[in-house]
Amino acid sequence: MARISRDNFHGGYRVTGLEHDIARARANAQYEQDMSDIGGRVVNAPGDAFVGAVRTTGGIAAGGVGFGVRMVRDLRFRYIMQAVLHFPMAFIVVLFLANTRMSLAFGQGALVALAVAVVWTAVYIVLRTRPKLRRLNQY
Repeated sequence: MARISRDNFHGGYRVTGLEHDIARARANAQYEQDMSDIGGRVVNAPGDAFVGAVRTTGGIAAGGVGFGVRMVRDLRFRYIMQAVLHFPMAFIVVLFLANTRMSLAFGQGALVALAVAVVWTAVYIVLRTRPKLRRLNQY
């Protein structure tokens, strides 16, 4: 806190500690400004969240539409994607069955699901996908 004292040598008054008060006032003003900005952002947060969600959903939807159009137009891409996506689907189905029907612990069920999904996907690729791709090459 600034102090005003009488200067008997030079005559008049002397102010001490003013720099500290100015720095403290600036810090308080900055704090108030920051809190005001945060309050303004909180008020706009629902709107900003909605806009962000729409942008994300729109981007995902556009990517999904492009992916779907390519799968309809390009048989080779469709067959390859069926083979690629067969593994996660097989894993999920076998994991569900292993944990519900066989009463295994989750770790054991995941191990069984991994082994079965790998074999099942390999058989799917050999017996189903490769013949389709060979037929496409004959055209």
